[in-house]
Amino acid sequence: MEFNVERIAILAALFAMAGSIAVKIVTIQLLKGMRKAIEALNQRLLEARRNLGKAKSSTNVNDREQLKVQGNHNKVSTQLHKLKSELSELKRTESEKQKQRAAMRGKLE
Repeated sequence: MEFNVERIAILAALFAMAGSIAVKIVTIQLLKGMRKAIEALNQRLLEARRNLGKAKSSTNVNDREQLKVQGNHNKVSTQLHKLKSELSELKRTESEKQKQRAAMRGKLE
């Protein structure tokens, strides 16, 4: 009887050891899968950060270009205003000269 109990105890210990080895193997496989998933997630995170940096850089460039365009618009509008003022002044001067010529012709006749 003792022989059977010892045999049963040894078999139970063997099954327990086999079970623990199987659990370790499964755990290792799960850990490998987790590592792969974490690496993939880190790659996506790095790519997202790069894309965000590119987008911010592009936005900054666009903002700078917008400021340049706004500055050029202000310069051009100022120049246009000056030219319009000069044109109206020239028209006024020409009108006065024509009036003076007409007045001089009237005096000569």
